[in-house]
Amino acid sequence: MRKVLLGSLLAGAVVLPAMAQSNVTLFGVLDVNLESINNLAGGSPGSGRTMRETSDGLYGSRWGFKGSEDLGNGYKALFTLEGGFRVDTGANSSSDKLFGRLSFVGIENKELGTVTVGRQYTAMFDIINPYFPLTRAPQYEPYAQIESIYTDNSVKYVKTTGDLKVAVHYGLGEVAGNSSAGKNYSAGFSYTPGPFGVTLSADQTNTAASTAAATLGNTGYNRKIALASKYQWGNATFSAGHRLGRQKAASGIQSQRDTLSWAGVGYNFTPLLNGAIGYYYQDIEQSNTMTKGNPQQVGARLTYILSKRTDVYAVAAVVKNAALNFNALSTLETGATTQNAVAVGIRHLF
Repeated sequence: MRKVLLGSLLAGAVVLPAMAQSNVTLFGVLDVNLESINNLAGGSPGSGRTMRETSDGLYGSRWGFKGSEDLGNGYKALFTLEGGFRVDTGANSSSDKLFGRLSFVGIENKELGTVTVGRQYTAMFDIINPYFPLTRAPQYEPYAQIESIYTDNSVKYVKTTGDLKVAVHYGLGEVAGNSSAGKNYSAGFSYTPGPFGVTLSADQTNTAASTAAATLGNTGYNRKIALASKYQWGNATFSAGHRLGRQKAASGIQSQRDTLSWAGVGYNFTPLLNGAIGYYYQDIEQSNTMTKGNPQQVGARLTYILSKRTDVYAVAAVVKNAALNFNALSTLETGATTQNAVAVGIRHLF
């Protein structure tokens, strides 16, 4: 079915009109803030808080190009090239990629859907993003523990029909002699009739062939399945979700089994002022690494819109039994099992 659909999309685009309409847009986001944070690694126990300037409070800072060309007969070619960077230092977010966020090209048809190839967001990312309490604010929301984000060397199909959106992708591992190593694939749907929405998605990423077991043809994996819902009631939007996780080493030993649940609410106080709060709980049922208990985090955001392209914000979070966003305790100062932070910043879009 997928081969037939991909063939239909590409074959229908072969006959091009003499005067195709095309456009290219330069775009970007600059997001920077001043943060006060405690228990950073490298400090002595009880050394207090650190004040620093950092990037990506609400959005990942980025720049890029995107464009499309009308091919006629309901078909359109499209592309996106997008690189990440840090506003506080000017450094690239990815040390080895010019367009480390997105780099894809594809064909879209209004009736058949969209097929894209390259480095892009996973199908799981496309489906589940609107169901996070803080709308996937990168500074203080543990979304990376819930979903997979990017996939290289991939083919993705997305189709929206009314209130139903479906997405599926397949990332080629491209490991010689091991057809499973490094592969990534996911699928999901989102259904949003009126104020209610529900989504279900699943993703699996296989480990690369970097161990003796993997080079012999065995691979481990990181598997995630997530169910989430949301409901808009007046100026408030309530959201909740639950993610199952399994990790297996290339040796065949299960290295971690966990679940991660979240719930929150966003509220529009005025047309220019909005906020949100979220709670996240990870139940680590099995792990090969030492833990101090199940991680819990509360995060909050308040945003004031200055214009269509500029807003200011305040964000804060506190976490127990982990570093912020459920990162490893080893990233904290020796002996610390909690962390909290608050930041105020500005975001500008162009």
